[in-house]
Amino acid sequence: YAPLRETLADYLRACRAVQCTTEQVLITCGAQQALDLCSRLLIDEGDPVWIEEPGYPGARGALLAAGAELIPVPVDHDGLCIDAIRDRVPKPRLIYISPSHQYPSGTTLSLQRRLQLLDFGHQEQAWIIEDDYDSEFRYHGRPLASIQGLASNANVIYIGTLSKVLVPAIRLGYMVAPKNLIAAFEKARSFVDTHPPTVTQAALDDFIREGYFASHIRRMRNLYATRQEILSHTLNQHLHEILTHTPRETGMHLTAYAKTALDDQAIAAQAAQTGLQLRPLSSYFIGPNQQSGFVLGYAGFDKNELITGVEQLRQLLS
Repeated sequence: YAPLRETLADYLRACRAVQCTTEQVLITCGAQQALDLCSRLLIDEGDPVWIEEPGYPGARGALLAAGAELIPVPVDHDGLCIDAIRDRVPKPRLIYISPSHQYPSGTTLSLQRRLQLLDFGHQEQAWIIEDDYDSEFRYHGRPLASIQGLASNANVIYIGTLSKVLVPAIRLGYMVAPKNLIAAFEKARSFVDTHPPTVTQAALDDFIREGYFASHIRRMRNLYATRQEILSHTLNQHLHEILTHTPRETGMHLTAYAKTALDDQAIAAQAAQTGLQLRPLSSYFIGPNQQSGFVLGYAGFDKNELITGVEQLRQLLS
């Protein structure tokens, strides 16, 4: 749907400093489909792919399905640590990264690391997939420009979602591909399900153009910031001896790390029997140096629900 592509191109240039034309924007059924397309088009069986550790299971699954050899790269308070492995592992065909709000740790890739990543990708002729997860919901300070917007070489594919920002039932995402690749992505996209529903695309185009999207982002940003504060305060009040966490400038979840090792997957299974959904932190690792804890979403819960959830978790851990 050409009008939505044009609207998204305008939005990305203005709000995320993405360098793109309308023709470079491809609408997908969510960010996951964009990840799947990138995995199938850009890598061959056995290609080394660097991914964040801990990292997003959806990206891991798409890359494994395409035959990638996954190489975990540690993440610290400044984001992806290329220097930790650059001389010790095979050079990558592709690097997957979520720089605005690393999932699940919540860190933001520093400007220095962004420039380092671009330089490394150029030197090694590696593709970089930038998953701009949660970039819209930043609560303090100015957001850093997208990696794609900083790139002087056409080796970055930018991915975003509208499902996460609005409502999961709206299965719409997008990608910005280099000009020399967009035709290949469009063809591959047509083999999957032709295109997302045109009516949904048209409605969303009007929603953005008429200013409702920007208003929604502002309203949700304030709401989510308040809910993060509630969750953070409640964790500190009831679980500070067992779990530690750092409030984040962006995102829709907090990651709580266990101060001493615990079986977070067994605890999550116990919690599910009581109706409490927990995401065990250890499940986000693929290497041997795993950490235990929980990824705690707060966006969809009010104050009472967040307090009740923490109390249930406290009972499970006591």
